[in-house]
Amino acid sequence: EGQCTVLAVLSEATASAWEAFRGSSGDAGDGSCALGEAAPVQEMTYLSSSGIAIIYYAQNRTECCQALKILSDCKHVKSAELDQEDVNILGNDVNVDDKNSTAKCEGAQLALGECTLLAVLADGITAESFSGDDGTGANGDCNLGAYAPIETVQVLTSSGIAILSFGKDEEKCCEAKKKLDSCTSVKSVEYDSVANTQSTPSPDSSAVPAAPPAAAAAAAWLLLMVAAVAQLG
Repeated sequence: EGQCTVLAVLSEATASAWEAFRGSSGDAGDGSCALGEAAPVQEMTYLSSSGIAIIYYAQNRTECCQALKILSDCKHVKSAELDQEDVNILGNDVNVDDKNSTAKCEGAQLALGECTLLAVLADGITAESFSGDDGTGANGDCNLGAYAPIETVQVLTSSGIAILSFGKDEEKCCEAKKKLDSCTSVKSVEYDSVANTQSTPSPDSSAVPAAPPAAAAAAAWLLLMVAAVAQLG
């Protein structure tokens, strides 16, 4: 079944803000937003370049939605949202058979059986200019060309993160990362690696939850998130 993950953009992208968010317990239970009983069991990840805290709840949907509500009201967080793959809260099946597959292109990582890139856009770069005419980034600012994903690029406007989903095509995923690494329109690019969250992440860890659904599912995802929060109200 689907995994539930919350992405929280901290008000300040600093080490001190992250430490305050984590609190003395390290799980945000007694931190600046006081998640309390909604604190995660798994270790959180922090992307220092963009000030994003990634909070994993696995299949614990109740606490995941509670945390989303608390973080949405917390003054120390700019925005909080569910990872778009959490449309699986509806009960959709997720194929994890290939979770530990060996990448054809060295360095590529699988999360829930798929390879996904998370690119932090540089200042002044818009979702439209990065995605290009066809929305995949093929002729966008970084000119991915043949290494562009088939699906439309998803952009989290609140945090300036572009999500590129390559499905099981690890080689194209890896080659696209190489192009993005050298693109001046991107501050940083990392692999989604939620499949490896049992290891201790570094401050700049790339562990970000599951690959996004196709653009056609975006509306369903938004409705789901609103419904989930409303049930707690």
